[in-house]
Amino acid sequence: GGNGYSQHNLNDVYALDANTFTWTAIEYEGNPPDGRTGHTCSGLRNKLFVYGGWNHVKQFSDIHLLDLTTLTWSSMEVSTGMPRWTHSMITVESLPSWKIFVFGGRTPAGKDGHIRGEA
Repeated sequence: GGNGYSQHNLNDVYALDANTFTWTAIEYEGNPPDGRTGHTCSGLRNKLFVYGGWNHVKQFSDIHLLDLTTLTWSSMEVSTGMPRWTHSMITVESLPSWKIFVFGGRTPAGKDGHIRGEA
């Protein structure tokens, strides 16, 4: 994902081989997230979670999952509230289950809490 120099929002996935420092494009199945920038990606065991971001047209509050075993994308039905971008995200082993923490970033809400462009 991210923004290329041509200002096209991307939704591609690459893997870095830590032994050879060689990048390889990942061929995947399913429906990937829309191309975006300002999102975060965090790993948990054999899964990658992509959250938020924007694409110069809209801001996202969605979460997508790439299963690294099957290389298949899926959308998660999780309510995250208002859209968020340029934030931090990390997965942490916590009892009784793993947690994903999100910190900071930007939202489209003004000081009054209303999302810009909404009545």
